[in-house]
Amino acid sequence: MTSRPSTMKVSSLLAPSALALACGLAVSSALALGPGALQEQAPVPIVRTEFDELLDRIVERHGGLERIEAFQALKFDLIPVNLSRNDQGELVEEDLEPLHCELDLGLTRRARLEETLEEKLFVKLAGPEGIVVFMDGERQSLAELETVASEQVVAIMRHLDIVYGMFSGHLLPTPSRARTRDGVTYSTVEGQLPPIDGNAPLRTLLYVHPVENTVQRYDLFDDENLRQATLILSEFIELDGFPLATEVTFTGRDREPYLRWRLQSVEAPEEISSERFLKP
Repeated sequence: MTSRPSTMKVSSLLAPSALALACGLAVSSALALGPGALQEQAPVPIVRTEFDELLDRIVERHGGLERIEAFQALKFDLIPVNLSRNDQGELVEEDLEPLHCELDLGLTRRARLEETLEEKLFVKLAGPEGIVVFMDGERQSLAELETVASEQVVAIMRHLDIVYGMFSGHLLPTPSRARTRDGVTYSTVEGQLPPIDGNAPLRTLLYVHPVENTVQRYDLFDDENLRQATLILSEFIELDGFPLATEVTFTGRDREPYLRWRLQSVEAPEEISSERFLKP
């Protein structure tokens, strides 16, 4: 997993705008000129946009700045569910093996995944040093196991970076036009994630619910700027005022659902012991 040094803090999107910064520089210059200089300079108004107000509402819905900054760790059981259609066109669900996930979302950005396959316990540890896989306590050196573990970690972290990246600084948001989906008119935010493992930057479009002020779906685009998938977020829970979706449904370019994540036993501890990410 590629490490990007950052903490779960409010990013530059909530920093003063260039106009506000210019206003501050004007005041500083006036003070340097001496008493009375402020009276001679007309105040520069700070203009807030609808996008600024949208970001404020999102922050407020997630418990405010202090709650967002305190969101440093996450633990949950993830149950992947394959989705397909039967001969009658009905959606059929098939539960796959669950993953126990522990994530450090602070500066070090580490992950621990546990999975039981054929009665063997696999522990996958990811951090700035790379991916390490253990089977029943013994380290494994198979490249295939490391690749699968890397894909799992990247998928989970990428999802969190898209939905909460406006807070962490992993996603640079820009305003976009309103869009209506399934009878709901959403405010939308365009975002871009930096490249992972040499791949091209990932472009996404987030849909913010007009009442809940949470991201409830997002589109992913390929290198040719074509929509390749849509993820729909539902079944939100509150983690001390911080909303988190416990169901994520993946749909393809044809908008047909093919995968669902179910999150259970979700916790947001203040921290997770660093040893959990270093030893099986």
